[in-house]
Amino acid sequence: MSAMTKTQEDENDARIYAESIFEAVREPLIILDDELRVVSANKAFYGSFRSSPGETEGKCIYELGNGQWNIPQLRAMLETIIPRNTTFDNLELTRRFPGAGDRVMLLNGKRIDQAGGRRHLILLAIEDITERKRAEESRKISEQRATSVLNTVGESLLILDDNLFVVSANTSFYDTYCISREKTEHKRLYELGNGQWDIPALREAIERIIPSKGNFNDLEVSHDFSTIGRRSMLLNGRLVDQGGGGKKIVLLAIRDITKQKMKEEDVRRFTVLLQDRNQELDAFNYSISHDLRAPLRAIDGFSQILLEDYGDRFDEEGKRLLTIVRENTKRMGQLISDLLALSRTTRRDVRHTALSMAELVRSLADQVLASAAGRDIKVTVAPLPPAQGDLPMMTQVWTNLLENAVKFTAQRKEARIEVGGQAEGNENTYYVKDNGAGFDMRFVDKLFGIFQRLHSEGEFSGTGVGLAIVKRIINRHGGRVWAEGKSGEGATFYFSLPTVPLAK
Repeated sequence: MSAMTKTQEDENDARIYAESIFEAVREPLIILDDELRVVSANKAFYGSFRSSPGETEGKCIYELGNGQWNIPQLRAMLETIIPRNTTFDNLELTRRFPGAGDRVMLLNGKRIDQAGGRRHLILLAIEDITERKRAEESRKISEQRATSVLNTVGESLLILDDNLFVVSANTSFYDTYCISREKTEHKRLYELGNGQWDIPALREAIERIIPSKGNFNDLEVSHDFSTIGRRSMLLNGRLVDQGGGGKKIVLLAIRDITKQKMKEEDVRRFTVLLQDRNQELDAFNYSISHDLRAPLRAIDGFSQILLEDYGDRFDEEGKRLLTIVRENTKRMGQLISDLLALSRTTRRDVRHTALSMAELVRSLADQVLASAAGRDIKVTVAPLPPAQGDLPMMTQVWTNLLENAVKFTAQRKEARIEVGGQAEGNENTYYVKDNGAGFDMRFVDKLFGIFQRLHSEGEFSGTGVGLAIVKRIINRHGGRVWAEGKSGEGATFYFSLPTVPLAK
């Protein structure tokens, strides 16, 4: 055997070098002749598509894998490469291969000339992008889910990159601030709305969190927008590390608190107005306590002097009229006292303490009955659930209800008053029942109104303020008042108190 020439050695070395590269490439490669038969394939091809050289070399590409490579798009490309000396790049195909499952491939084809251009081959490079496509699909699904979540959040949300360019925003942001998607996405935060979002307090806060990898919470900002007017906002910003190369985003949550601030301002103004009204009421109470009581006392005193010192100079009618004057001054004095009591229940703070309702009622019943000495009155006090309430106020409630029962049983030979109560869910209910005059249920709504009376002064005395005081006190405790009755057959007055006191 003759020795190889220098040219042959070089060609042999080049062939070995090319084959080494061919095998070392991780991407599946296959070489076809001008009849599209497989000349060779590399290890990456056999490994990816679960085939062997015996099943591959010498066969037409369309026969491989039981015809799996007979793909119309690939056929159209391969059959034009050699005659037209064309190439094709990034032809994406999806195919199911026996033993390899569904694969997504990116194909590149090129003609290779040999033997001085007399022989033509095709190099087909196959990039398996299955995992990449799955990752892209997964990312798309995640982005869709994230978008869905963003759009269901009531607050306005902006997602910014670490250069403060808007990556995305939710529907609430676009609707609240009357700005379009086209004028938002890929724009810098400070450019939005023709620079309307270049708010000094926001700029300072958001530019501070990026280098410090921090956040800011509940930054309150008020700003004038040209399209929607003045808005009050509560801003929360957070820097989020997405991972993978240190990519970071900024989440900016914007809660519009304009209505809340307007309500707060209304409350502030109302509070100022209420303080003014309270000062006026203080002056009014002082006037009632001093300026009105003084002349009443004078009228009553001088009327008494006239009766005592000059009574023999008056006839019976004169004496009767002076007596009426005295009675009316006393009634006016009682009315003033009741009005002051009503005012105090409105103004003083409710101080909750633990109350033994049974003990309180028994002690008050003895005091009330002492003022009705000589009458046959029986008071029965059933077990009462304890309560949380203001002791002076609840004393006033029980006193008014018991006195009311004593008063309206005055025409009964045997007066019967029953006090009871029970715990019901989140509230305790109490009642005072009597067998007195009762009332017509058609007029029940008038019972707890100030100066409302269902009986004449001639039948039963009173100012019509006592039950109004009861309602006012129970309302301030977060409870309810109501009544049931029937004319001539007695009445029952109820009130409830929550088991948990109202927060101040």
